[in-house]
Amino acid sequence: MATDNTAAPNRGIDDILEQTEMGAFIAKNKVLMIGVVVAALAGVVGFGVWNWMHSKRNIQAETAIYEYGQGSLKSFSEKKIDGAALLSGFQNLEKNIGNANGLFPIGIETAAQLSEVGQFENAIIVLNSLNSAASNPYQKFVLATNLSVAYENAGNNEKALESLESLVKSNVGFMEAKVYLDLGRLALSLGQTDKARSNLQWVIDKGNDAEMTLLAKLYLSQLDQ
Repeated sequence: MATDNTAAPNRGIDDILEQTEMGAFIAKNKVLMIGVVVAALAGVVGFGVWNWMHSKRNIQAETAIYEYGQGSLKSFSEKKIDGAALLSGFQNLEKNIGNANGLFPIGIETAAQLSEVGQFENAIIVLNSLNSAASNPYQKFVLATNLSVAYENAGNNEKALESLESLVKSNVGFMEAKVYLDLGRLALSLGQTDKARSNLQWVIDKGNDAEMTLLAKLYLSQLDQ
């Protein structure tokens, strides 16, 4: 009588698997379990590929930032190119690397150099482009305060005020006495006396900063004249 020698090894494995509850499940669902194992392996391989690609993108971004710093940014500081060329260089960098980690600090540095020579409008363009790159509370604070200063220097106190108001709404919580003092000061410059009074009073009541409190009282005294 012929025997099925090809099936015997599989039956032996199945007999062993049937001895435990988990083994019995595997024996009855070999195709499913093989699929799970394959999927798990694919996931491991996929993560490895993603990690490699992520690292590669980081290296490419760091290289691009370095080249921009040694190229456009350095040339501007040495007065070899104008603000329009620097802005164009930064926008090309942003286009190439997206919101890579190094974009925010190099953007702040670019805006600072533009502001130093009075090119506040170009600085504002750079700063506004960093909104999606500000990924943590500290960066949001730096961005909002720099924008406020740039707008004020450009003669747009209304936008300067809006920048700080958006910062307060985001509950960042850094240097609150200074932020509220500037809110009061800017509101005062725009003739928004109620808003100015409430922000300056916040400094006095909650600021816990002697210098800021003194300045707030001086500004309030202007309202009371």
